[in-house]
Amino acid sequence: MKERIVVGYCLNSPFEKIDFFNGADLVLVGSKAFGTVSYKREINGRTDVLSKIGNLSKDISAPLFVALKTDNYGVLRRSAAYFQGGKLLAIADAALPTEKEESPSFGYKVLKTKVGKIGVAISKDVCDLDCLKALVLCESEAIINLYADFYDFSLEKLTPTLGYITGVPIISLSENSCVAATASGKVVYNSNEKIFKFTLPTKRRITLINKKISGTI
Repeated sequence: MKERIVVGYCLNSPFEKIDFFNGADLVLVGSKAFGTVSYKREINGRTDVLSKIGNLSKDISAPLFVALKTDNYGVLRRSAAYFQGGKLLAIADAALPTEKEESPSFGYKVLKTKVGKIGVAISKDVCDLDCLKALVLCESEAIINLYADFYDFSLEKLTPTLGYITGVPIISLSENSCVAATASGKVVYNSNEKIFKFTLPTKRRITLINKKISGTI
C-alpha cells in the first residue's frame, strides 16, 4: 500500500457523481445509498441492485465498498459488498447483530485489493477485540467500518482510539458523517459532508512488548 491514499466516500447514492471519485484510491458508500438487498429477488431478476452497483464500479477505477442490509432468504444481516472492475468480489457480514431481527455471522474478512489489504469490521464488530486482533494479525493495512451508527459515544473519539490500539489506520462511516484516523491515533478527517475526498496516511504502527518472566525452571 502507498504511504498515503486518497479516500472518497458518499453517504447517499453515488450514481450521479461518479466523476467526483476520479483519482481516488479507495471509495466507500454509506448505508443510506441502497438500503436492503434481497438475494432471492436479485437471483430471480425482480431487482438488480447488485448489478447496478457492479456497473457503477466499472466507472470507478478504485476498489468500491458499499454498505448494505442483506436478506439471505430470511436471514437479515448488516453487510459490506466489495466491487472492483464491474464484479462483485466479496461480501462481509457483521458477526455481532445490532438489532433483534438481525442474525449473527461468523469470521472476519481481510480483502486483498489493488490498493492493499483492507480489513472489514461491520457495526459492533469494530469494538470486538477478537475482531480487531484477527484483522491486525491478517496484515490489514487499513480497517473500514461502514456501519458506525451504533455508537452511544463520540465517533470522533472512538475512531482514533481504535487506530492507536490496533496500530492500523481506521475509517468509520456512519449515516451522517465520516471519521478517519491514523495508526498513531491522529484524526485526519472528521466531517458530515455527504460526499468528499481526503488523504489518509497508511503507515502501520508496530509496538514491541518485552515480557520479563521471573522464577526458575
